[in-house]
This record gives sequence, C-alpha cells and structure tokens, in this order.
Amino acid sequence: MKQTFILIIIALFAATQIGCSKEESEPKYGGALKSKYLIHNYIIPNEIEMQQYRKTTPVILINFTGYRYSLNGSAGLSNYAEKVGASDFVYESIGSLPFGYIPKEGNPDVIPVDKKELSEMVEENLEKFEQFANQYGDTCFNKQVVPYSNQAIPDNIVEIDIVCNEDYNAEHKQGSSLSDITDFYCGSFFEYIQNKYKEEKSIVTQFMRDNYIGFDAYDVKYCPTTNVNGENIQLFDPYCYLGFNTLPEKSGTYTFEVTIKLSGKTLKNTVTMEF
Repeated sequence: MKQTFILIIIALFAATQIGCSKEESEPKYGGALKSKYLIHNYIIPNEIEMQQYRKTTPVILINFTGYRYSLNGSAGLSNYAEKVGASDFVYESIGSLPFGYIPKEGNPDVIPVDKKELSEMVEENLEKFEQFANQYGDTCFNKQVVPYSNQAIPDNIVEIDIVCNEDYNAEHKQGSSLSDITDFYCGSFFEYIQNKYKEEKSIVTQFMRDNYIGFDAYDVKYCPTTNVNGENIQLFDPYCYLGFNTLPEKSGTYTFEVTIKLSGKTLKNTVTMEF
C-alpha cells in the first residue's frame, strides 16, 4: 500500500502549470497505461456495507456499492450480467460481445444474450461515464494509471449520523447521536482534479497512524463527523472510515446504525463492533 502510494505520487510529480498534464514517455509502475482519465469507475451507490476495521480498532470501514459506469462502457457487461442473474459471460472471441451467459444457479447450459439490449447498456454506460468525467473536469490526465484502479462516488455527503443500540456512555444514551465523538475519513479526487492534477499533500493524523489506515486516493479528507456539510466531501472513494475518538464506558459488543445522507439519497446499515 505504502509503495503504491509513493509510486502514484511520483507519477503525479510531472504535473504542469497548465490545464492538462504533459504526456509521459514511460510507465511509472507495473500494469499502468496512459489514460486521458484519472478516474475509471463511477459508482452510483444503492447501499453501504460496513464492518469493524481490523477488529481491534475503534473504526468502522464503510464500502459504498452500486451501479457502475466505467471507462469504455465496460461496466455495462457486468451490469447486464447482474440484471439477468448471470455469473459470467461466454465470448465468441477476444474483444467481441458475449453470445451467452452462465447462470449463477441451476441450469448449466449457456443461455443466449440479447445482444441489442447488451449493446445499448454498454453504450449507455459509456455515455454516462463521459458525462461524469466532463462534469468534474477529469478529461486530460494524460498520465500512467493502472486501468480501473481509481473509482469514485460522483456525489456529495451531506450528513452522517450514528446511533447505538444501548448506552454508550453517560453522555450518549441508547439511540442518541454519536456524531460528536466520531471522525470521518475518506479519499477524494475532487480537489486534485480541480487543481489541474497538481499534487495536494494528504492529511496524516495521529488517528491514521495509530490505526494503520492507508489511502490510494490523491487527497485525504478528514473532519469531525458533525462537520460534514455537503461541500467538504465530494467525488470520494467508495471505501471510507468512521472512527470513534471516545471509547465506551464498558467493554463489550455494541451494534451501531449509520445513516449517510447524500445529495440524492439516504443510505443506512448496521454494524456490530467489539470494544
């Protein structure tokens, strides 16, 4: 993780003072290709998955999942597979559209694909990807990047709230908000892109050092959860962290409900943690 981050920073060092980056003559790290775009996947979240980060830390790992729009419209294939209940496609040849899919369960036979519908989904996927790229100005990166390694949520986080199923401490009874004793961390591409792909220094706090949290994104956003306001967290990495800065009065197992309000929808889920 640390090595990857250092290599990415090296790749960014050549950013110029003009709007678009200069082309690079050689790859900077394995598997990378020159790309017009920094972000290769945009995710429209429909749910959040949560778990305790490394089990021994007072940190919740949050993963935003949902419908993807990808470079070259490739996510249209997986979105179609999900729609028809497929586990994988069968291809006639490399680079061609699949002619059938393998169902997740039951019938082992290959079932034909509706090529017209599939082509339309791929085309729609590409159009939507380019729409997001233009919206955020990610159109002239022109540097080396590992294909599909950078993904982002094209939305803003307006508000985050967290409550516990029992008394957390004397000041935070069952069902009361714990936002005032938590901090939110995430990777973000927004300011880096808005700054014409010039390097921004990440914030490294004691919390991150203590809990060994690493980010591959180009900027790290950190703020008390109560300070999330709809403007300071946008175009963010789908993997985020919510950390407690105050431990419960008693050791044990606690269940929390986290609610995240985006500009277009509200997502919530529960997570159980050991303290």
